[in-house]
Amino acid sequence: MNQEPQFPAAETSPAPAASAKRGAGRGSRFFVIERNVWQRLWTLGGSTMNLVTAYLVLAAGTGADQRLSKWSARACETYAGMGKPRAAAAIARLIDAGLLERTESSTPSRPQYRFAEVERSEDPIFLPNQLVTGTGSETPILKRIRETGDELLLRLLIDLYGMVQTDATHGLPISRLASFVGEARPTKLTEQGAHALWALPPMYGEIACSTWVSSYRDAWERGDEFFYQRLELLETMGVLRYEPWVFDGEDCDEAEPLCPALPADGSEPAPELAELHDLIAECARLLGGTPPRLPFACGAQIVLPAHHRTPTLVEVARLRMEADTPGRRAAFARRKAAIARAIAAYRTLCHDLKAGRFDRPVRLG
Repeated sequence: MNQEPQFPAAETSPAPAASAKRGAGRGSRFFVIERNVWQRLWTLGGSTMNLVTAYLVLAAGTGADQRLSKWSARACETYAGMGKPRAAAAIARLIDAGLLERTESSTPSRPQYRFAEVERSEDPIFLPNQLVTGTGSETPILKRIRETGDELLLRLLIDLYGMVQTDATHGLPISRLASFVGEARPTKLTEQGAHALWALPPMYGEIACSTWVSSYRDAWERGDEFFYQRLELLETMGVLRYEPWVFDGEDCDEAEPLCPALPADGSEPAPELAELHDLIAECARLLGGTPPRLPFACGAQIVLPAHHRTPTLVEVARLRMEADTPGRRAAFARRKAAIARAIAAYRTLCHDLKAGRFDRPVRLG
């Protein structure tokens, strides 16, 4: 699993027209949807798939101000595979609903639109521009989802983006969506001095969700199985992925991420992550190592202070293509800092243990 940041690359898809290229500068690689507007789009009736698709395409064509767009029905055809007649009808409905207006400079041959000014929230939904345009030769995700004909899949995807939190994981809160273990629980292998060595069971790939799943069912009169099928489809399409993390507790609402674990699929980790887990393995060996038999296959090991509560291993749900926002950059910096702190802490611990010193607990914070 590649542990480097997956920032969208610069646009390489052909633009609908030279004047319709995405604005340069800050804001040019992501676009924003206010949550109240996102909710309203699903109440306008008619062909919601076309309506929402057109809104997303035109929003991706805005510049840093997130309001003015030179993209039009042609862009909907280029990026989303929506014929111009259907796209024009969807745009007209957005105008009738007051979500969009033609600018004074707009002409039939060179349309230009302005998104309605709405109350700005502190936590709008940030979306990568490449969700609409694609990257390189890749078919844009929006177009692929439109090809499924499942408008609820589209709504789920954008809702997932709206849940991303900017902690070190830059994933969804584990209280909302994550991959957990089954009945197996972490096991304390040994305790010596100020240290405890824990063995953490691997994930079984089961999705654990909070009550927000039932809100989808209540609103759309669908059973949970439809929800899980859509999640699986997003994973199959390469939109959704899971990254293993060690958390400092088992309470989904309170646990904090400590450090990322090695990729569950056995792929080569980033060098700094490999170094971290080599150090943890060496500390585990110096503390007595792993006993020959465990009630589960060991997914990860972690050395923590002896007083520390039970840790847990969780696969955090993440979106593969991320909006290149200041918040995303800050989250990646926190991730790098957490790994660097852990490397320094376990390097010190290794030195202490080799010197026969067991009284100084490891400090990851």
